[in-house]
Amino acid sequence: MTIKVFENGYVTDEVSTIKPYEANTSEENRIKFVTDCAAISRGKTESNNPKKRYEHLLKEAAPNECGVNCEGVAGRPFEFLPIVITESELQALKAIYWFEEMAFYRFAYYDDGFKDGVEKYYTNARVLLNLGVDDDYLPFNTEDELKYFKVVKVKAPYFVFAQIRTHCMISQIAASARVIEENEIWLPDDFEERLEENWGYCDYIAMTKGLCIPSDVDDKAKFISSFIKKEWRHFSVYALQNLFKKLGYKREIWQRYPQHALYKTWVMAGWLNDPKVWNHFFLERGVFDDKYKNWVQPETKQIAKAIYKVIMKGK
Repeated sequence: MTIKVFENGYVTDEVSTIKPYEANTSEENRIKFVTDCAAISRGKTESNNPKKRYEHLLKEAAPNECGVNCEGVAGRPFEFLPIVITESELQALKAIYWFEEMAFYRFAYYDDGFKDGVEKYYTNARVLLNLGVDDDYLPFNTEDELKYFKVVKVKAPYFVFAQIRTHCMISQIAASARVIEENEIWLPDDFEERLEENWGYCDYIAMTKGLCIPSDVDDKAKFISSFIKKEWRHFSVYALQNLFKKLGYKREIWQRYPQHALYKTWVMAGWLNDPKVWNHFFLERGVFDDKYKNWVQPETKQIAKAIYKVIMKGK
């Protein structure tokens, strides 16, 4: 399911050919799903060599403690590999690897087994891997066990991403500006309408940028809007911010230009049944206005509501 947001933004659950609830059902699915999520950081949808990339990701991150010639630990993409582990399975792993239980509990959601009589924890592969558990010892799961694990891909202005990434209980991977440069700039939905109400600014922009508006152009506002989208780099920060101020936009809009108004692509993942994850995000970002009133920047609320619709489809 994909929902279009803004002119060039979207929210979708089409992250990989492997669905999140299939990710930990086999070794093949693990490799494919983890490397597909990791590929987002490079502006791609999949890895050229999934198996090799998977092995690299197992040692990608720096360890918390390091002696001489220490090895790296599992990177962030393994947070996108869901794992449901029973209490008995956890104790069996602890007997082998002797890790500190509190380090595990910090990143796991406990289910007391009231419904099915089985105590279990909802977590992710990175938690166990970074406690020293070998990849071969990670338990597999059924699709039904993983049905609450939700992953979405989002494209929105950077300032929306900056606000959403503060939700640290949701795992996130973003396209890196080091390897991919997203040049698309976001303009408010009513930008052309406001320009039409201020025709003088259309002429001012054209004059200061040496832009010749053809005489047969009826919609100057649309012409100028298209010009800004394509040539925003030709404007100084002052010129862009002053334009939006003059058009009556609030500080939370005009001060974003230009860098924080550029589009950013990222993926998000977490357990829907854990109240600290998606449900807290929806509450904090204005999806449930009838339950909790909180000021949220309209553009961020718009993305949050789209995420909710994508995640809750069929419910």
